[in-house]
Amino acid sequence: MNTVVVSNASETELLQTYTHNRGFSIKYPNDWTVLTSTVGLDIVAFAPNGKEYLVEGSAAYPIYIVVHDQSVAAHTQNIEDDRMSREMLGDNTFVRFGPKGTVRSTSYLIDLPRGSLSINDNVREIAAASGLTVTQEERMRTVFERMVASLLIIQ
Repeated sequence: MNTVVVSNASETELLQTYTHNRGFSIKYPNDWTVLTSTVGLDIVAFAPNGKEYLVEGSAAYPIYIVVHDQSVAAHTQNIEDDRMSREMLGDNTFVRFGPKGTVRSTSYLIDLPRGSLSINDNVREIAAASGLTVTQEERMRTVFERMVASLLIIQ
């Protein structure tokens, strides 16, 4: 993954903008890092600077975007085919459940001019695996919701 580091802002201030060549931009906090990878999937991950999280022995990022070649409708069908671990909450919003019905992650699916994207969070999984405080988890959830709200589709 390529890394871009920026600094000097409150975790909930969204002052930097990441723009992707597939037609979207999203704001993120100044004191978070952006990591990109096009190996396998086209992924853009966001995490607080200097923080590394592991979930089940693998690197995990609180917020990540996956860019898909297919539309939301086609991607939704793939999710429906894997319905065992997911449940639709509303328009293009899915959650993945863990043990005993606990919510593990949330995904928002959005069409792009070419393909689609999913904005995903691993906040709950990271909180459980890393021992984050309730305040730290709430702060990450706030950042996630604000980032989702800042998404701009570029035509």
